[in-house]
Amino acid sequence: EITDAAEAESLAVRMLGGLREAGVTGSTGRYVGGLSASVGVALTDGLPAPTERDALDLVGHADAAMLVAKRSGKDQVVLIARPRPAGAAIADQPDEV
Repeated sequence: EITDAAEAESLAVRMLGGLREAGVTGSTGRYVGGLSASVGVALTDGLPAPTERDALDLVGHADAAMLVAKRSGKDQVVLIARPRPAGAAIADQPDEV
């Protein structure tokens, strides 16, 4: 269980490192380099009895964070801790989270 933002960020950064080290082999069988990813992490203060709506909101927050990471360049991790306003589309998220 992840208990705080620093731990979540550390795990995400380690995941990115693993992707870079794993690398990929192209269709010719030649090594073509490591992979990169944009990672969005949604944080919550804990939900004592999460509902299906809570889960959907959390996925939406993580998606918004991932979109910010993508706009920031390759191999980025972005954590988002504040909730998206009710009814706001992911595209309505500010660039800085």
